[in-house]
Amino acid sequence: MEAVEALTTGRRKAAERRKYEASFEHGMSWFRNVHQLALSSARIRLFSVDVPVTILLGR
Repeated sequence: MEAVEALTTGRRKAAERRKYEASFEHGMSWFRNVHQLALSSARIRLFSVDVPVTILLGR
């Protein structure tokens, strides 16, 4: 009986771990996407400020 109980407990723990890992991966991919979006928008913003300033200062 203990062996069966240990097996089901092991399976339950493995399933919980997989669920946790999947949600962690989902969170990390969401974070990476948001981070990429922020970086690209910051680059665009930097470029759009940088170019007019360069033209105005004549450098």
